[in-house]
Amino acid sequence: MEILIRLLETDDYINNTIKTSWLDDLIAEHFQTEKPDIMLSIVCTAIHIANETFRNSFQNFQSSLER
Repeated sequence: MEILIRLLETDDYINNTIKTSWLDDLIAEHFQTEKPDIMLSIVCTAIHIANETFRNSFQNFQSSLER
């Protein structure tokens, strides 16, 4: 996923000056991406799990009120 984000952020892509050999040139230059921050990944995952848990609990609560 990081590689796609990095490709979309290149100046050539933003300025729409890419050519058919654009990707080949990047590969030849050993185009690399940085690894995402591990703590940020952990926090985002925890927030996502908490959100899903809260949403499911709230839906169950609403269902019990409707009965």
